[in-house]
Amino acid sequence: MTPMRTAARTVAATAAALLLPSLLTGCVVDGGWLGGPAAPTTSTEAPATTATAASTPAPEPPATWPVNVPVQPGDCDPQAPDALLVTFVVTAQDPSAPIEISYPGFTPSVSGEPRTITTTGPVVTILGNDCGPGVAAEPWTFTATGEVGYALSCAVFFNGFPLRADSDYVEGPARAASVDCTGRPGM
Repeated sequence: MTPMRTAARTVAATAAALLLPSLLTGCVVDGGWLGGPAAPTTSTEAPATTATAASTPAPEPPATWPVNVPVQPGDCDPQAPDALLVTFVVTAQDPSAPIEISYPGFTPSVSGEPRTITTTGPVVTILGNDCGPGVAAEPWTFTATGEVGYALSCAVFFNGFPLRADSDYVEGPARAASVDCTGRPGM
């Protein structure tokens, strides 16, 4: 094959690669950089009608995740500038399965007061600020249990550092999955 034929095939292949997407989408590629004038643009699409737009139902908005457990009255403010932030996260495969979560509450007089809530996932976050009277003498209890499909997990962070993580995987029919992220800084 001669160099002239090879160059001609290369130019033809390049032109085809540039023009093929425009032919498929109804748009025209500006070929000015190839040395020729840009091709005129034409629209082959039908204008949208209000009847078509009105007949298509709007998609459901996604659920708001994560589920953020609110701070209880009297709790330390987790958004305080000097907060010792404790973050507890539970994830579950089934967004509708109830999950029982035990977690510590932090008040100025108590570090790690036990609390229990029942909520659904798939992601649950609890923020706390350990502004209590000093280092907790006992570990903080962080557990989650639920009749979930497939998996349940938990993770605890203290001031951004991972403290503990656990997961439980359910294979087959739903059964009670349980995770335990109990711990405290320094353990």
